Amino acid sequence: MSGIKNQSDKVIGSVKEKVGDLLHNQTLKEEGKEQMKEAKAQLQKEKERIEELEDSYDELAARNQDLTKEQSVHKAEDPLAEHVSQSPHISPEQQREEIRMKHYTGIEEKK
Repeated sequence: MSGIKNQSDKVIGSVKEKVGDLLHNQTLKEEGKEQMKEAKAQLQKEKERIEELEDSYDELAARNQDLTKEQSVHKAEDPLAEHVSQSPHISPEQQREEIRMKHYTGIEEKK
Protein backbone atom coordinates (compact mmCIF):
# COMPACT_ATOMS: atom_id res chain seq x y z
CA MET A 1 0.00 0.00 0.00
CA SER A 2 2.87 2.37 0.71
CA GLY A 3 4.00 1.89 -2.91
CA ILE A 4 0.79 3.57 -4.04
CA LYS A 5 1.34 6.40 -1.57
CA ASN A 6 4.90 6.89 -2.81
CA GLN A 7 3.72 6.94 -6.41
CA SER A 8 1.07 9.52 -5.56
CA ASP A 9 3.63 11.61 -3.63
CA LYS A 10 5.87 11.47 -6.68
CA VAL A 11 3.06 12.73 -8.94
CA ILE A 12 1.92 15.38 -6.45
CA GLY A 13 5.50 16.58 -6.06
CA SER A 14 5.82 16.88 -9.81
CA VAL A 15 2.56 18.84 -10.02
CA LYS A 16 3.67 21.16 -7.20
CA GLU A 17 6.95 21.76 -8.98
CA LYS A 18 5.20 22.64 -12.26
CA VAL A 19 2.60 24.86 -10.57
CA GLY A 20 5.31 26.58 -8.55
CA ASP A 21 7.24 27.20 -11.78
CA LEU A 22 4.15 28.61 -13.53
CA LEU A 23 3.21 30.85 -10.59
CA HIS A 24 6.84 31.85 -9.95
CA ASN A 25 6.43 30.48 -6.41
CA GLN A 26 9.89 29.24 -5.49
CA THR A 27 8.72 27.74 -2.16
CA LEU A 28 6.07 25.56 -3.85
CA LYS A 29 8.53 24.53 -6.54
CA GLU A 30 11.15 23.48 -3.97
CA GLU A 31 8.51 21.67 -1.89
CA GLY A 32 7.47 19.69 -4.96
CA LYS A 33 11.08 18.76 -5.77
CA GLU A 34 11.65 17.63 -2.19
CA GLN A 35 8.45 15.57 -2.16
CA MET A 36 9.42 13.85 -5.43
CA LYS A 37 12.92 13.18 -4.15
CA GLU A 38 11.62 11.55 -0.94
CA ALA A 39 9.07 9.46 -2.86
CA LYS A 40 11.74 8.20 -5.28
CA ALA A 41 14.05 7.30 -2.39
CA GLN A 42 11.25 5.39 -0.63
CA LEU A 43 10.34 3.55 -3.84
CA GLN A 44 13.99 2.57 -4.30
CA LYS A 45 14.15 1.24 -0.72
CA GLU A 46 11.01 -0.83 -1.32
CA LYS A 47 12.40 -2.17 -4.59
CA GLU A 48 15.66 -3.20 -2.87
CA ARG A 49 13.72 -4.88 -0.06
CA ILE A 50 11.62 -6.84 -2.57
CA GLU A 51 14.77 -7.96 -4.39
CA GLU A 52 16.31 -9.00 -1.06
CA LEU A 53 13.23 -11.05 -0.18
CA GLU A 54 13.18 -12.67 -3.62
CA ASP A 55 16.86 -13.61 -3.25
CA SER A 56 16.17 -15.10 0.19
CA TYR A 57 13.27 -17.10 -1.23
CA ASP A 58 15.42 -18.37 -4.11
CA GLU A 59 18.16 -19.40 -1.68
CA LEU A 60 15.68 -21.24 0.51
CA ALA A 61 14.14 -23.02 -2.48
CA ALA A 62 17.60 -24.08 -3.71
CA ARG A 63 18.57 -25.28 -0.23
CA ASN A 64 15.35 -27.32 0.03
CA GLN A 65 15.95 -28.81 -3.40
CA ASP A 66 19.50 -29.79 -2.40
CA LEU A 67 18.16 -31.34 0.80
CA THR A 68 15.58 -33.34 -1.14
CA LYS A 69 18.27 -34.63 -3.51
CA GLU A 70 20.49 -35.54 -0.57
CA GLN A 71 17.67 -37.42 1.14
CA SER A 72 16.89 -39.39 -2.01
CA VAL A 73 20.58 -40.32 -2.34
CA HIS A 74 20.63 -41.57 1.26
CA LYS A 75 17.49 -43.64 0.66
CA ALA A 76 19.10 -45.24 -2.38
CA GLU A 77 22.21 -46.09 -0.33
CA ASP A 78 20.24 -47.80 2.47
CA PRO A 79 19.14 -51.27 1.33
CA LEU A 80 16.75 -51.62 4.28
CA ALA A 81 14.97 -48.33 3.61
CA GLU A 82 12.32 -49.99 1.43
CA HIS A 83 11.41 -52.42 4.23
CA VAL A 84 10.93 -49.76 6.86
CA SER A 85 7.29 -48.95 7.40
CA GLN A 86 6.06 -45.52 8.37
CA SER A 87 4.66 -46.61 11.73
CA PRO A 88 4.17 -43.66 14.09
CA HIS A 89 4.92 -45.86 17.13
CA ILE A 90 8.31 -47.22 16.09
CA SER A 91 11.20 -45.03 15.05
CA PRO A 92 12.89 -45.77 11.69
CA GLU A 93 16.06 -46.82 13.54
CA GLN A 94 14.13 -49.37 15.60
CA GLN A 95 12.42 -50.67 12.46
CA ARG A 96 15.75 -51.10 10.68
CA GLU A 97 17.16 -52.92 13.69
CA GLU A 98 14.15 -55.29 13.69
CA ILE A 99 14.68 -56.02 10.01
CA ARG A 100 18.39 -56.70 10.56
CA MET A 101 17.63 -59.05 13.47
CA LYS A 102 15.06 -60.97 11.43
CA HIS A 103 17.54 -61.27 8.58
CA TYR A 104 20.46 -62.43 10.74
CA THR A 105 18.42 -64.87 12.80
CA GLY A 106 16.73 -66.39 9.77
CA ILE A 107 13.24 -65.35 10.90
CA GLU A 108 12.87 -63.10 7.88
CA GLU A 109 9.43 -63.22 6.30
CA LYS A 110 9.26 -64.89 2.92
CA LYS A 111 7.49 -63.03 0.18
